[in-house]
This record gives sequence, C-alpha cells and structure tokens, in this order.
Amino acid sequence: MPLTLLDYTAPQNYITHVFGFHFPINREANQAEAVAYLKARLGQVFSLIPFLGGQIIHAEDGQLPRLVYSREGGSSNLNQFPDEVFDSQVIDLPYPHFPQPFWELLRLGVPAANMTKRLLWLLPESDPAPGDACHPVTLRATFIEGGVLLGFAFHHGVMDGTGTLEFLKCFATGTLERLDEVDNLRQGKEGIIKLAANTAKTAPVNPRSMDGYEFAVPQTQPVLPAAVAKILTISADSARSLKQAALEQIQKTVGPTAFVSVIDVLCGLTWLHLTRVRLKAKRISPSDTTHFATAVDIRRVMVPAIGAGYIGNMWLRALARSTVSALVEDPSLPVTIEQIASAAWHIRRAIVAMTATDPTLRQQHIAVATMATDPNEKSLTWPEVDAAVRRVISRHSTGLDATVGVGFGADVEFEIPGTGGRVKPAWVRRAYVPNEGAMAIMPRQEGAKGDADWEIWLALREEDMDALVRKRELGGYLSRPPA
Repeated sequence: MPLTLLDYTAPQNYITHVFGFHFPINREANQAEAVAYLKARLGQVFSLIPFLGGQIIHAEDGQLPRLVYSREGGSSNLNQFPDEVFDSQVIDLPYPHFPQPFWELLRLGVPAANMTKRLLWLLPESDPAPGDACHPVTLRATFIEGGVLLGFAFHHGVMDGTGTLEFLKCFATGTLERLDEVDNLRQGKEGIIKLAANTAKTAPVNPRSMDGYEFAVPQTQPVLPAAVAKILTISADSARSLKQAALEQIQKTVGPTAFVSVIDVLCGLTWLHLTRVRLKAKRISPSDTTHFATAVDIRRVMVPAIGAGYIGNMWLRALARSTVSALVEDPSLPVTIEQIASAAWHIRRAIVAMTATDPTLRQQHIAVATMATDPNEKSLTWPEVDAAVRRVISRHSTGLDATVGVGFGADVEFEIPGTGGRVKPAWVRRAYVPNEGAMAIMPRQEGAKGDADWEIWLALREEDMDALVRKRELGGYLSRPPA
C-alpha cells in the first residue's frame, strides 16, 4: 500500500493515546488472560488491515518515507518483532510517576504529568533518525492497582486522528465496520496521488509569496523556558451556555444563518485568554498578529468524497489570524462575550475556508506540498515548508497549535477480560510532551454532545499557565483545579 503526499507531509512522530479501564481483580491470572486477548486482537487487526503490519522507513536525503513488509507472505511485524509491537507490564505502587491507584487518579482528574511517554507507550528509545524503521502501530498494556491502561502509539506518517478511530473500532470488535474498507483505503490513496499530480500541473504556486508561510529565518533563535502541560476542565453546562451566548452574538452581527460550534467557542476562549496573558506579560504587542492553527479533516470535501473509514492522512491545517489588539482590545478589562464570539468566528471562518466547495485553497496547499516532496525539485524541501508554517503559527510567542480529538476513541466499547464486559474507557489521555503553545481538545464520550466534561490539554511556560488559570482569566470557567 503506497504512502501519499499527505502521509509524507504529516509529522513523522507518534500519536499517543492511553485508555484507562477499571480492572478490579488484578491477580496474575487475570492479567495473563487480558494480555493474551490483547495480543491476539492486535494480530487480528493486522490480518484485516495488512498494510499496518509493515514498517515505515523515515525519509533520508533525496528520498521519501516508505512502507516495507516482510518477505514472508502474510507475516506482520507482530510476528517478526513481537517485543517491539506489543508488550505488557505491571507497575507496583508507589511508583514515581504513578503514586496513586486507579481510583485515586480519577479523583485527581488523571493529571497530565502522569502520562510519561516512554513508560506507558512502547516507543523507540530515542526519536527516529533518517532511515530508521518504525512500526505503524504499537500497544503496551500497563496494569496498576485497580486498573489497566492501554497505550496505543500510531505513527502519524501512516494515519491521522480519524484513522486512529477506525483502527480502535476494528480492535474493539475484531471486524471491519464496512467490508469495503480496504478498497476504500486504496481508492483514497489513489485519489490523493492523482489530485497531487493534477494540482501540480493546474495550480502553480509560489510558496514564498503565499499567506501561511514565512521563509525568512530569524538571525537568532531565542532560548525558550521549559513548559508544563495541564488538563483544563470545563463542564458541559458551562460550555453550552458559552456557545449559545456566542452564537447569539455572532448571528446578531453577521446574520441569522451564521454558525459556530461549541468546539470553536472553547478554542476561541482559550486563544483569547492566552493572548491576554501574553500581552500582559509584555512579550507581545498590540500590533502583532496572532494565529490559531487547527487540523481539518478533508475526507468529505474530496472529489469524489472519501469515506470516514479511510485510515491514512487526509487533513490540512486551517489558520485563523487576528491582530492582538483586535482580538484582546484592553487586557485590563474583563473579557466580554463579544470578544469570545469574535475569536470563535475567526476560527470557524478558517475551517470553512479550508472545507469550502471551491477547492482553490486546498489545491494551493497541496501544490506547495507536491513541490516540496518532489525529489527532482531542488528549490524547496518539505522541512523548509514545515518550518515556514511553524514560524507563522509561532506557538511559543503569539499563537496556538491545536488538535481536536473529541471523537477519537472515548465512545469505543472494548471487551477486555477483567474489565466487566463491553465497556468504554473511563478516561483518555495523551503523552506528557509539553511543547509550548500546543493544545488539544481531548476525546470525550458522546463527541460534541452529552453531559461529559470538556477537557483541554494545554502546554505553556509555567508563568503563563499560572496566569491563565486565575479566576480573572480562563480559570473562571474551570469546573475543577487544573490536573
């Protein structure tokens, strides 16, 4: 199965999700039964989706990433490298990163800092270098007092967040939801390959003059302070009230058909308050431009449309922008619903622009990626383009770089022996990698509906985090202390 342009240009790292389940009878025999089930189910998924049973070779100079497979027909990497693809462990308490049993973690809000990357996930000991081989998916089962934690690591160069959900549904049921999923995958990859080829011919671009890219390299690179990550929790009732008030304000100023989602509002609220905090700290000025970046799924707007079951990468980045002064106005005054609505509307318009019926914006970005991943094109490389995008977002100073994972697994019902039948995870977390300015809306039961709390994973320098969670800022909306 070939990789595509959108796989080449995805981050060449792992999407890390850990799912926590109650596991009340934590005896050795119960653990062994659960481990045998999990390993067998992983092998079953590889037999249903064979392309995930290979290895991805990281790009070297003049080459693109690629998938390779065992010469033994039908043999997956689980058979070839069993200890690198699946393992299990028992953590006896107290342990430095897990001093609490499962029920105590729940009471504390499952703190972000407990999610140690190389403790709960089966990953290479160091970040992969060019030419290294990595597994598309790995799984580590961790047993603690009262619970079992499933740490799935999905290589982003092979699949995006929506793809991880399809994998998890297949893992939970042992079947593909639709019998045509493998054909859908092949058609989707062929569609992207054709689109890239056609776009390169019909939509010539000059990336160095396009919005969303900044190729000028600063003379000096600032030394950045260490960041911390926290889970910020907002109740469903508060989120609904904010969304309704913001929507009414937008429809009053834009028109009765204008729309924002509760996710737009929560993202806008976070963007607004963080910009206020940074402005008060005098690290940015009112004349600066601030950006909010978010990944947008483009499956439905492809022509022809690609089904939700497509497991590869099928996303582009939407970029909302505003001057600091227009977003914040006066940071000494309380935030108004008009300001929250304005921030949410900026984000909604950026998403709509990327998913519009007119494909021009998508074609432009795909044309840039096509040019930058062409081994024969010497004027531009993908690392240069990626750096140019990150320079615009500037998440360390003026911007935020967000992912929205609301639908990515919290509603999947697993049937792990010892957990009480078909049950949804009690919680979902990501690895503790606090890169300043990174944000994620965490997976949530019932997606954007229902009464579950909303959880925002956010990484900031410590002084900004302390200021942000004060009652006068974002802390005024939180339903529990940051975790």
